[in-house]
Amino acid sequence: MFNFFRKKEPLTTLSSISNIGGLIKEGGDYLSDELILLDDKLTANLYCSDKIIIESSGHLSGNICGNICTISGTVTGNISSTELLEIKKTAVVKGKVKAASISIEPGAVINGAVTVGEEKAMVVSLYQKIHKHTEEEYLSARWTYEQAQGMAVALAAGDTPENTAESAKKPIEHPKPTPIVVEQPKPAPVVIEEKPIKVEVVEIPTPVIAEEPQPPVIAKEEVKPEPAKKEQKSTPPKEENIQRWW
Repeated sequence: MFNFFRKKEPLTTLSSISNIGGLIKEGGDYLSDELILLDDKLTANLYCSDKIIIESSGHLSGNICGNICTISGTVTGNISSTELLEIKKTAVVKGKVKAASISIEPGAVINGAVTVGEEKAMVVSLYQKIHKHTEEEYLSARWTYEQAQGMAVALAAGDTPENTAESAKKPIEHPKPTPIVVEQPKPAPVVIEEKPIKVEVVEIPTPVIAEEPQPPVIAKEEVKPEPAKKEQKSTPPKEENIQRWW
């Protein structure tokens, strides 16, 4: 017999895992400095300095610009990735695709131009778009979204709105991390073995110094002194008989 009066079990989890509600919204653009996850229908542009994931059940009508993009669902718009773009076999992309590196699985459908290569202008544009907001603004948006998600889960579980609101006002206490004690290994004692030192005496041959050749000795000829010449005494001429006219 069918039990038509059986109570239904309360839902304790949400059907969607998208975190679009925790992003900063600027008109038709959603910005994030962390992961963006989409698994339902959305009409908007997504900008992320981290990773963007479009699940197989996700349908996006808009452009995507992120550091790393993984597409498994349907995207009607242009996709730009500053590092890596992964297009899975269940993906359907209707638009231009541009990335520094692209991985396409067999079975994926791409209806548009595909460009592979680094583009500094795209990196600078994404950086300026994301850093218009501070890190505190991104944290505040995520915290507000998580509080709303917690209230939705509590209401689905049958809790009253009053209790849910009071619990939402209480600050969230994060458990203190337990200190990690790293024991440094004790150094092993160094044992120095004394070994006798063998001294080998190597006889070094005395170098032979070649004597420089001396120039030949040339015998000098003895020069005999010439005998002294005897001085000839000049004898006065004899007086001849000179005839005188006087």
